[in-house]
Amino acid sequence: AGASKPGEVSKRRMASQKKCLALLDELKCPVLLGDYPDMRGASTKMLPRSMIPNGPTIKALNAEVQAYAARRKNVHLVSLAKYVERAVTVPQTYPLGDKEVVFPKNYLLQSDRLHATRLGVVVITTHILSALPGTLAKDSPLLRHGATLQSLVRALRLQSALPQEEPGASGVRR
Repeated sequence: AGASKPGEVSKRRMASQKKCLALLDELKCPVLLGDYPDMRGASTKMLPRSMIPNGPTIKALNAEVQAYAARRKNVHLVSLAKYVERAVTVPQTYPLGDKEVVFPKNYLLQSDRLHATRLGVVVITTHILSALPGTLAKDSPLLRHGATLQSLVRALRLQSALPQEEPGASGVRR
C-alpha cells in the first residue's frame, strides 16, 4: 500500500463523519453526542499515530460536530475534548459532598493517557449526567437519579482512589 497524498486522510475522516451524522438525523429521540478529544499524547502502543487525527483535522471534525448539534434541538453535545484537555493540562477541582477534591493533571487518565481510570469514568459520568436535564423530557425517570460524584464514588467504593489530602498539594479539601 502506498502513502496517502497530503490531506487525503483528513478528507476521508471528514467524509466518514458526514455519513455518520447523516445517520443520526434518522433518530427522532434525544441524542447525546460527544466531540473528539485530542489524543496525540496517548501511548502509541495503545493507539498508533496513524489513527490519531492531526490538530487541524481534530479542530475541523469538532467544528462540524458542534455545528451539527447546534442545528438540532434533539442533539446535545458533551465535550470530551474539553474534559481531556483540562485533565492533561491543569489540576481539576470537583465538589465532593461538603468538600472539594483536586485531581492533579493526568490523574483521571491511565498511564497510557488514552483510557480513563475508574475514577475518571465516574467524573465523565457526572459530566454526562449534568447534560441530561437539557436533553431529556422533564418527566424522564432518568432525571430522578440524584447521582453526584460523592454518591458514585461511595457506591463504587472508590474512596481509596481519591487523591489524599496534603497541605499545599492537590487532594481532598474541606
